[in-house]
Amino acid sequence: MEVFLHAGKAVSSASVTENGKFVLKVEKRTVDFVDYINANYLLIATGSSQQDYSIAAQLGHSIVAPVPSLFTFKIADKRLADLSGVFMHNCYCHFRSKKCSLRSQKSEMLAFVL
Repeated sequence: MEVFLHAGKAVSSASVTENGKFVLKVEKRTVDFVDYINANYLLIATGSSQQDYSIAAQLGHSIVAPVPSLFTFKIADKRLADLSGVFMHNCYCHFRSKKCSLRSQKSEMLAFVL
C-alpha cells in the first residue's frame, strides 16, 4: 500500500465509483488548480471541519452534531483551581505558547484543571 501526502491542498468532494474505488477532487488553496485522485481506501479525519463533514455525508455517512471535547491542561495559577468542572456556553478561548502564535476559538468549554 502506498500513502501520499499532498500539502497545501484540500479535498473539496469525494465520490465512489461503480467498482468501489474513491475519486477525490483536490484543489490548491492558493491558485486555480483542480486534480482528481483515485484511491482504494479513504480515511476521513474531520476534526471540526464542516467541509469534511460534508464530504463524509456525500459518501453516505450520517453526521451526529459534535460535542465539546474534554481535555486537561496544567496551570500553576491556583486561582483557577476552583473553576474545575465549570461548563461555559459560547466561550472565547485564547491560547498562546512559545511555539504558536495566539489562537482564538469560540466554543463550549468544560474546565478541568489539574
